[in-house]
Amino acid sequence: MFKALRESMETNPYNQAIEQFQKLRQLDSTDPAYSGTLLKVINRCQLAIHKEPKHGDAHILLANTYLLAALTFPYGDVRSYALARSAAVIQHCMVDPMPMREQEIGSRVLNKVENELEKGSPSWAGETLPADLEELHDAYYGKALDHSSVEELSKLLKIER
Repeated sequence: MFKALRESMETNPYNQAIEQFQKLRQLDSTDPAYSGTLLKVINRCQLAIHKEPKHGDAHILLANTYLLAALTFPYGDVRSYALARSAAVIQHCMVDPMPMREQEIGSRVLNKVENELEKGSPSWAGETLPADLEELHDAYYGKALDHSSVEELSKLLKIER
């Protein structure tokens, strides 16, 4: 019974995302493994949300990881690409309340996203992003959960490096 429970926890996409996120603390942002690990966290969170759409903690971790990408790579397209998706995901938690243990982290992510947006509406690929969280949610929430976002962000990170 315990073996089955442990195996279930090890194959749970959210638990895998947490494990990968913790690895980020041990990596330098200039290490190529850092970008790869960011992408793994995003991918695992997307899988967890597709499996359980009301997984509040997976939403918070996804928003936090996109925000981390935006802050770690603040120049060029990565910042605006990741910030738009972070804002959309964290706003979704406000629009569609869901159970979550990490509500305090969610509040901090929301505050940081709002602060970043106040610095000016970034643009991505020539597109000006709305500064309003509701508009960002409507425009980017689906994109933040789409697996293609991992591929797109991967390309942007390689361009930045």
